[in-house]
Amino acid sequence: MPDGPERDALLQTAREQLVELDAAIRRKDREAISKHHDAIDEVIDTVNGGTPFASKCVHDGQTQSASELVMDALRPGDDPLTPPLLYGQPATFVVTPPSGRFRALVILDGLDDHMHIHAIDLHRPFLSPTGYRSHMAATRSDEDRKGPVNDIGIALDKIFDEAHKSKKGVMIEAKSFSGAPRELHPMAELALARLGPFEPNCPSGAVDDTPQLGMF
Repeated sequence: MPDGPERDALLQTAREQLVELDAAIRRKDREAISKHHDAIDEVIDTVNGGTPFASKCVHDGQTQSASELVMDALRPGDDPLTPPLLYGQPATFVVTPPSGRFRALVILDGLDDHMHIHAIDLHRPFLSPTGYRSHMAATRSDEDRKGPVNDIGIALDKIFDEAHKSKKGVMIEAKSFSGAPRELHPMAELALARLGPFEPNCPSGAVDDTPQLGMF
């Protein structure tokens, strides 16, 4: 794995490509999206010794994989709960969707649109009875972009509505599959400690219908 000035130059290239990727996503240029995505993958391969093989593995004498090293360099800030500023940026942050009915911890892997969505409030209705939901952000779609956090908030409201209509997302079950008490993700614990208890804050005209669904 390169180090010193060579590694710094590679990480700077990845940052520059992320800015270009964000711009391509905002203008819905699919060819450019693929180009800049591939350019960041190439940086990861170069950091990994010129090969994509085992780029997500921690090798002897290393504390991070090549992929982790580059992704950490692309994060929006040093604070562990910092929202993304750019599309394709890896980040861990709290989202309260526009409806104001719930909040969630969102972990973005970066580049591949994959979101890990975790509950923060185990006593509140959520997207699934397990307190976890996996979803794709779909930044390669033709929808207008309103910024990564805004887009994700809108998507979470849609998932919430669909989950409750199908009864797949009601109250979070008190116990996990193993029978042990359900626990928060460590970053969700941090968010709860920082933000305190959640109170629904529905905008004017919106209705917090969760009590009417018989979930309490």
